[in-house]
Amino acid sequence: MTVNKISNLRIDVLNTINEIENRLEMLGRDEPIFGFVSSKYIKCGKQNCKCEQGKQYLHGPYYYLRMEPEYRYSKYLGKRIPTNIEGRIDVGNRIKDLIRKKKKLLETLEKLENI
Repeated sequence: MTVNKISNLRIDVLNTINEIENRLEMLGRDEPIFGFVSSKYIKCGKQNCKCEQGKQYLHGPYYYLRMEPEYRYSKYLGKRIPTNIEGRIDVGNRIKDLIRKKKKLLETLEKLENI
């Protein structure tokens, strides 16, 4: 690879990193959520309730927001998922994807500079 091609490639990588940083800044304004929604069926614990008869009679589904890191923290959402939660989770996923792409581009940039 010629020096000129390496230089042009380096400029392209830097421009792409800059675009990603701009998108990350814009997405960060949308109050992202890093996690996912899970559902659960439960036994209520009341004596003589149908849910004591088996899995097909459990109550629910009840929705929970599982948060990063390690998804240990969960927040009860209720019987319905609030409309804004799914959009904010989508924003969080897009941010994580952009961060992964930026990391790969930085690794590529480092390799180009070592040539």
